[in-house]
Amino acid sequence: MDAARRKDVGALESFLGEEFVLISARLGFVTRQSWFEVIPSYNVREFEYVNSEISVYGNTAISNSHYRQEADFDGQDLSSPFYVTDVWVHREGRWQVVARHSSIPAEGSWASWEGKKT
Repeated sequence: MDAARRKDVGALESFLGEEFVLISARLGFVTRQSWFEVIPSYNVREFEYVNSEISVYGNTAISNSHYRQEADFDGQDLSSPFYVTDVWVHREGRWQVVARHSSIPAEGSWASWEGKKT
């Protein structure tokens, strides 16, 4: 997210797998190429991973996180807490994210993780 905040396409290219897809609570279905097209209009002012739980299964890792951001896209306010699930694959000596899913927490559910800050 720091690379997205800085609009650092080079960094994003290095750790986003060719098959990367984002299923977003606000932006819908976004392919890797579409994500690079979104970056110039996606303005992240602040972000925080409140809690992350990572499980590794061989060369695959799943990260489930509470994520909070202050951001906008093309004038639309995207500031919100989110649940985020990332799927990472280790290949060619590095980890790459191949899928991300984000959703907006149901009312009251965010507080159940609030005290588990990591």
